[in-house]
This record gives sequence, structure tokens and C-alpha cells, in this order.
Amino acid sequence: MNILIYFSLFLTILLFALFFMEPHLRKSEVLQKSTNIDLGNVDNRIAISSSIYVKFIGKIININPTSENIKYLDRLKSAGLYGYNYLAYYKSSKYIIFTSFLILSFILFFLIGIFHDMPAFPKMAFVGILAICGFFVPDFYIKNRATKRRDSIKKSWSDALDLMLVCVESGMTIEMSLKLVSEKISFLCEGLSKEILIIISDFNMYKERKDAYENFAQRLNLESVDAFVQCVIQAERYGTPIGDALRVLAQEHRDQRMQVAERKAAALPPKLTVPMILFFLPVIFAVILTPAIIQVSAQGGIMGGN
Repeated sequence: MNILIYFSLFLTILLFALFFMEPHLRKSEVLQKSTNIDLGNVDNRIAISSSIYVKFIGKIININPTSENIKYLDRLKSAGLYGYNYLAYYKSSKYIIFTSFLILSFILFFLIGIFHDMPAFPKMAFVGILAICGFFVPDFYIKNRATKRRDSIKKSWSDALDLMLVCVESGMTIEMSLKLVSEKISFLCEGLSKEILIIISDFNMYKERKDAYENFAQRLNLESVDAFVQCVIQAERYGTPIGDALRVLAQEHRDQRMQVAERKAAALPPKLTVPMILFFLPVIFAVILTPAIIQVSAQGGIMGGN
């Protein structure tokens, strides 16, 4: 019995170590950089890397460009993870965590004997529920990462837009402006910097620059970015100055940020009502009434005393 427990724990630890440590032990060819641009993040057409783990998983799990895998790739893109390498890690992690949760919960409920008074059927139900929850852990992680990344990009986009406007008005081309913005904005939002670098590399991959801008808007899925993309595409199509279009767009974006700040400020008093009632008022009553209660008690109570 003890040998089975130790073997199960060893297998679980080995699976986690293989999954989390292997990418750091051997660099992927897809993640190699050229001209300071992460070419492995540009497109899904990049070949599978020479990673031992990815090759091994690719033989077991289907990571070919099927319709289902493309949906997974789009989900990973929103979290800033590009390429079939991350697809292999994502799909394999679901089964690894599922198996690990299944083994650990089985050990806890049946071998170690936790909740030993519980019947066997509820224990089996708990084991199944925990294993299913483990299967969806990577989905929750990707969703949480995508939300945080989207909020970070949305927060830094206005600064990037203002810097881009300064660069364009100083006489730089849109490519040089984007490159300079990606360098300067990297300390604020690394995700936005990488996305801008992907646009620069997409200019050389697509026949029309419009496709690169549209892919950029599709990846970020922000209204402000959509407005910027439409503005730049129309300016390049009709030959209008990009600086004028960016100036109007930057002003509108600043106005929108001010409106959002005003709405948050207006919603602050109602949000503070409940905390004030629960935390501030009892303290105020205690400070005001405590001296009076002490004096009344010293005098023998409300009705007085000897």
C-alpha cells in the first residue's frame, strides 16, 4: 500500500516537473529572435520547434492546424501566447493536471483514508469532480491571463498613441514610429510592445499593410485599437496626413478617459455608503457614547444609586 502511494506521488511530481521545467531547460527554435523581433510569435505558420517535449506531445495529441486547434490558438493569442508550441503545452497540461488531480484525490480518499466514515460512492463522486476541475484549470488560467493582459494594454494604449503622434508629427514614417513606440512603451506594457513589433514584421509578410493592421485589431480586441486601425487604413488609402488623423484620435481617446474617470468618481459615494455604515459609524458611536456610559455607570446607572 505504501509503495503504491509513493509511486503515485512520484508519478505526479514527475509529470509536473516535465511540463513546467522542460521549456526552461531547452530553448525553442520558435522563440529565437531576429532583428529584435520575436518572429516565433508572428504567425501560426511557424514550424513546430525542436523541443523534446513538444515533439513527444505532438505524437500523442493532435496539434495540427484543425478548426478546433485554431480556436485554441485564438484563445492563446488573447493571452499573449503564440504558436503551436504553446498549443502543445496547453492541451497537454489539461490531461496532465486531470491525471494528477485524479491520482491525488484517489490517494486522499481511498489510500490515506481521509473522510473514512464517508461511503464509497460519494468518495468516487468527489474524485471525479476534482479531476474534472483539474481538466479546466488551464482554461481558467488562460482566461485570467488574457483579461489582465487586455486591461494592461488598454491602460497603456493612450500613452502609446500620444507618443506615436509625436513621432509622426516629427517627420518619422509609420514604421519608424511604431518601432520607437514599442521600445519606449516596453517598460509600461510588455504585451503592447510585442504586439507592435508583430505589426512591423507583418508588414513584410503580407501583401497589403491593411491585413497587418486588421490582425493587430483582431488580436487585441479593443475599441480604441479598432478606431486607430480604421483611422490609419483610411489615411493610407486616401492619402490624408496620418498626423492629423492621430491628433483627432488621441484627443478623442483622452476625452474618453476623462469621461471614464468622471463616471468612476460619480459612482464612488454610493460605493462608500455601505463600508461607512459597517465600519465608521459603529466606531463613531463608540467614541461618542463610551464617556457617557462610563459616567452613568460611575453614578450607579441610569436611575442613580447610593
